[in-house]
Amino acid sequence: MRTVEEPTGISRLETELVKYHIVRRIGRGGFGEVYRAKKRETGQPVAIKVYDGKSSQEAGFEEFMQYLVFPREIFNHPGLVRTLDAGHVDGAPYTVMEWADGPCMEDLIKNHRLTWAHVKHTFSQLLRTLDHLNAHGIVHGDVSPANIVGQKLVDYDAMRFDPHYSMKVIGSPGYMAPEEMVGFKTHTTDVYHACAILYDALFGRLPDTIHDPTRANEPGAILRQLTKRTNISIPPNAPLQDRVLWQAIFENGMKADPFERLDAKSLRYAIRLAIDKEIAAGSHIIVPQYGSIAA
Repeated sequence: MRTVEEPTGISRLETELVKYHIVRRIGRGGFGEVYRAKKRETGQPVAIKVYDGKSSQEAGFEEFMQYLVFPREIFNHPGLVRTLDAGHVDGAPYTVMEWADGPCMEDLIKNHRLTWAHVKHTFSQLLRTLDHLNAHGIVHGDVSPANIVGQKLVDYDAMRFDPHYSMKVIGSPGYMAPEEMVGFKTHTTDVYHACAILYDALFGRLPDTIHDPTRANEPGAILRQLTKRTNISIPPNAPLQDRVLWQAIFENGMKADPFERLDAKSLRYAIRLAIDKEIAAGSHIIVPQYGSIAA
């Protein structure tokens, strides 16, 4: 059996998973390695995640794996990738997921290649997906630009039943809500994530209220983060059509108290209204730090 640190080689993985041709190793996250592969019979592209020994021994991991394996209506949604297979390889758990086509939101934000129309469509789909998960009592738990590919939300490692409390802080630093500093997640945690991504996309930086989990061990850090006032400020040079509406979107979607935030459905309506005003005014291309300019 391999050690936690030793990666599963592609040839070794193909020997164990004979149904799949491993194309390449995509990378490594906090829970294991991810590979791009194809089904040998159909040529269907898939993503295979092999979890390391440390993550597979954590409390609740087997429940999480079983939830993904059994076919459930929750994953039959256009905003989610479906789990196709799961099991163990060389003693380590693995999952096989649909391959999500399309650009990654993280790359679009970094390369300043966003339009109002794309943001409207992407966030409408994202918030519909979060509303769908909420209706099934599920929290995605790690909504971040890296986990939005095309029009789909990927990576279910932090997905749990709502509400969820854990001694381990799981998420993407920079986009985490204040309650995550103490391991708590609920459905409006995902709403907070979505607002942080939107702010980053529009203004090229994260708002000052973002909480830093890397400082959680500092004396008094958790108390400071939990009591930190929400003070969202829109850059003064961003030529938005309805600054009051945008201000309200971020303030109410990122309140420090998760039970006072907007839900996904209300946030989706407000964002569509705000973006429609930008498009109606002839603004099409989003320019980070400065808002938008006419195409």
